[in-house]
Amino acid sequence: MKYRTDIDGLRALAVLPVVLFHAGFDVFSGGFVGVDIFFVISGFLITSIIINDLNQERFSIREFYERRIRRILPALYTVCFVTLIAGCLVFLPAELESLGRGLGTTLLFVSNILFWSETGYFDASADLKPLLHTWSLAVEEQFYVFFPLLLILIAKFLKKKYVPVLLICAFGSFAISVWGAEYKPSATFYWAPTRAWELLLGAFLALGFIPLPSRRWLLEVLGILGLCLIGYAVFAFDYDTAFPGLNALFPCLGASLLIYANQSRQTVSKKFLGLKPLVFIGLCSYSFYLWHWPVFVFAKYLSMNSLTGVQSCGLVLLSFALSVMTWKFIETPFRNRSFLAGRWKVFTVALLASIPLFAASGAIIGKEGFPNRFANIEALEKQKESHVKEACVDIASSEFEKQKCVFGNQSKAPSFIVWGDSHAGAFMPAFDTIGKETGRAGILASSSGCPPLLEITLARDEKPHKCIEFNNTILSTIKDGDTVFLVARWTYYTHKSLINHEGPTWLNNEFSREISEKENLRVFEDALKSTIKAIKERGAVPVIVDSVPEYPRSVPEMLFLFDRDVTVSKELFNNNRQKTSDILRNISSQNEAEYIDPSRILCDESKCYANKEQSVFYFDDDHLSLDGAEKIESMLKSYLK
Repeated sequence: MKYRTDIDGLRALAVLPVVLFHAGFDVFSGGFVGVDIFFVISGFLITSIIINDLNQERFSIREFYERRIRRILPALYTVCFVTLIAGCLVFLPAELESLGRGLGTTLLFVSNILFWSETGYFDASADLKPLLHTWSLAVEEQFYVFFPLLLILIAKFLKKKYVPVLLICAFGSFAISVWGAEYKPSATFYWAPTRAWELLLGAFLALGFIPLPSRRWLLEVLGILGLCLIGYAVFAFDYDTAFPGLNALFPCLGASLLIYANQSRQTVSKKFLGLKPLVFIGLCSYSFYLWHWPVFVFAKYLSMNSLTGVQSCGLVLLSFALSVMTWKFIETPFRNRSFLAGRWKVFTVALLASIPLFAASGAIIGKEGFPNRFANIEALEKQKESHVKEACVDIASSEFEKQKCVFGNQSKAPSFIVWGDSHAGAFMPAFDTIGKETGRAGILASSSGCPPLLEITLARDEKPHKCIEFNNTILSTIKDGDTVFLVARWTYYTHKSLINHEGPTWLNNEFSREISEKENLRVFEDALKSTIKAIKERGAVPVIVDSVPEYPRSVPEMLFLFDRDVTVSKELFNNNRQKTSDILRNISSQNEAEYIDPSRILCDESKCYANKEQSVFYFDDDHLSLDGAEKIESMLKSYLK
């Protein structure tokens, strides 16, 4: 192929938004679309090579994979080795064990499947997975296991009718992606079949079945339109954008138009993409992509506070410096086919280099992250243990009446209910003690990820209707005279946390026409009003318990790593919960419901405290520990006299 500087410039437009998005610069809120641009570029370049070789009847699967090995593995193995060493030096056992799993699946190019399987309610934050970004490499390599074989079969048995067959594949993949972006978002994001159409867009460009227009002005328009489409996606998309699906058309078509319009003539967009700084960044883009994520993960892991803008800029520059060195001293030599000349040398070296990495992965998993690296690790593991009885949470609606957990003075008939998500379970020890002291029994009604709100659906969740039946069942158990405590991590259902960047779970109801933070707040307010009304209609007393403060990451881990008190600014905490708490307070006052604010106990005028002396109030970043539950007993007791 003839070298095109504009392709490297386009690579720069792909990698820069990704890196700056991960660096936390909000203006690049849709920077994640850079991966999709990479997919289009890859589909175009690889298909061009394969079709050229097939047309000259010289295509070889072994040669194809030799090229892939030279292109992909040297830089990848380098980053994996360095990440492994850094992880062994600083990661606690749980994070190191997770890294071991990520390393093994990365080497097998199936890490996308692992990370998809780890997207549940209680899974580790993405900020603690230094190889998370390798999911996109896995998608590409899975695609390239089948794609060359498909082209060979088409060439041999279908007289090289590539376009009709690939169109069928692309439309099928796109249709699944559009459906899945709404109904199976995690699988759609990570799986190769829902991303294949993006690579196939590039393949269609390589096949050249759309002739170039003869008029230069039209090429100019197409090139500028391509830049605009990419710019729109990068700056207008954010975490509440359904993706990939229909929205992925913006960056993918933008990249396709730039590749298409700049094939032969010089255009404004081609001159822009050919700027030397962009071309140089594009040359280093693969290594830049590989390095930036682990650099940010380890920097965040070794810091108690969020990174400042200056620190983020420094980490971007560090990542780029590493990428330049990797491109010059590792990528470039290995891509030269005179280096390690002979196909079997390449395969042998690749295999030998992978053996210590696989061995390390297996050893880390087998030894559960080598806990003996740390003194007093048993105390940390004990602090991280959830005190909530597993049998008491996530009980199926049909079994709730039989299996419900009664606590407090169990010789009495239950007269109060603690209803909510996993935070309700974390509160239970406090209510259990109070119940025993006051001679009352209570029922725990806790379902992870389900707020105690009637008739809400969790949009884009794998099971969007999972909360409706559970909450209706709990409502039916409420009787006249009961006290009903509504306990939840309310902010998790309204917006992305300013503190630990988790959430939101998207709320919809029968009147919803969109999925957005604004809609979350509307549905949240309407559902809370309906729930309070329904509780009062059954003759019960509703008590709303506001969210407890949350922290950037696991409180026990931060105490162990930094040996300093863990706090969060009261101002930041209030800013994070303001809209949600305003709704909770207003609805409680308007409907004669009680309102409890745990921060009155857990915070002072300037800070919220995750620990005091030997007491640790959380077992992770947002769930109260036994000490935390005991801390707020006095606040709850007055409502159960």
